[in-house]
Amino acid sequence: VSYGETKSFTTKELSTLISTLEATEIEAQSAILNGMVDLTDLSVVFKDMEYSCGFSWSASESDLTQDSNSCADLVGGGISGHTYSATLTTLSPCKQYWYRSYVSIDLDDILFPQKYYGEVQSFTTAYPTPEAIDLGLSVKWASCNLGAANPEDFGDYFAWGEIEPKSDYSWTTYKWCNGSENSLTKYNTDSSYGVVDNKTVLDIADDAANANIGGKWRIPTKAEWTELWTECDWIDDTCNGVSGCWITGPNWNKIFLPISSYYYGTTFSDYDIGYRGYYWTSSLSSSRPDMASGMVFYPWHSIYRENEWRQHGCPIRPVTK
Repeated sequence: VSYGETKSFTTKELSTLISTLEATEIEAQSAILNGMVDLTDLSVVFKDMEYSCGFSWSASESDLTQDSNSCADLVGGGISGHTYSATLTTLSPCKQYWYRSYVSIDLDDILFPQKYYGEVQSFTTAYPTPEAIDLGLSVKWASCNLGAANPEDFGDYFAWGEIEPKSDYSWTTYKWCNGSENSLTKYNTDSSYGVVDNKTVLDIADDAANANIGGKWRIPTKAEWTELWTECDWIDDTCNGVSGCWITGPNWNKIFLPISSYYYGTTFSDYDIGYRGYYWTSSLSSSRPDMASGMVFYPWHSIYRENEWRQHGCPIRPVTK
């Protein structure tokens, strides 16, 4: 007997036969997960196999394990490729989720593990579009904060002029400067603070409300906050256990404004929850350009303060025409 040279080959991993597809129909609190499986390559060994398909998902990538939330256990027969999907509901708005498809093949566990997984994908739920409440003023006010699903929710926090929330609200991470309050690159009226452009109102491209929910929604101006403060009745109260103010307009319609505090650096000011409410206007401070005009109210003291450091993270209550 004579032999030729030695060759080798490597069989495919079963995970290569499973695909995690992009999520679709992503809303504020729901999304559809999609996957595909094609076991044609196993047809020579196993015939008429049965398997079930599904997804594991989690709100944390590090927690995406085999024991993560499961959904869409769809039973399939045969070996030809097909797609499958599952609808997730009761999700949190503006939040990132991770998921991966799996196939559980009905084979002897001695030969194969029970489940085989596709690659990991992620999606981010959309910003909810609030209801526009007519208080009898010059603009209509949103029923809840930007990024919130309910009137009492705090929503997301933004540095002034930035359109995405983040984890560090300091000058070193602020978009419109070069690391400090004395190196501003936009919205500046004083050369001692950086590049002067004399812009005193946010461009629409830098308006977080418009960037995230679109339409005619935007951040209120200083004048519109002043109108809300002077033309409406503010009553200290709670909404579903959250402290804040019920604000009643001249036409008796009302909104609830939670006392939602603020971020400085990576720190959330727990002390201010229930004591001070912070909200951005779209106007630069008239006193110094490293500050912006903010609506800061102390309900039990009935005090209205205007200025807040631009790099701080504050909530936004949108308005629309």
